Amino acid sequence: MPSYRFLAGYPAYERYITEVATGQLVMPGYEYDSKGSAIVHPGEAYCRHDKCKHKIKRAQETRNLRGHLKRHDGGKFAIRAGRTGRLTTEEEEDALLWYDSLFATMASTAKGVPPRPSWKKLKVTI
Repeated sequence: MPSYRFLAGYPAYERYITEVATGQLVMPGYEYDSKGSAIVHPGEAYCRHDKCKHKIKRAQETRNLRGHLKRHDGGKFAIRAGRTGRLTTEEEEDALLWYDSLFATMASTAKGVPPRPSWKKLKVTI
């Protein structure tokens, strides 16, 4: 079960967990906030650092992934501070959109259709 209950059974999240582990899904690099810190999305379980040797090794919880990331670049890899407490509905929806976006680009490109906008642009249109 994911560390965030709202992700349990969500199709795009389940595909993410399975397809990264099997090498079917190649993850994009990290997005960065205005302070230059990497954004780790709720429920993320795999490292996306470009120099990581453990990209398909699953972290049991997002907090474990955060601990792993802090050791990259000699302990200087900055990640956005994790949120404490329950996520808001908007934050949950943002996470779901992000997981959906991982597969929206793949599906549309495979059919010869231009890729859909990024998760940030999807959020703005909703």
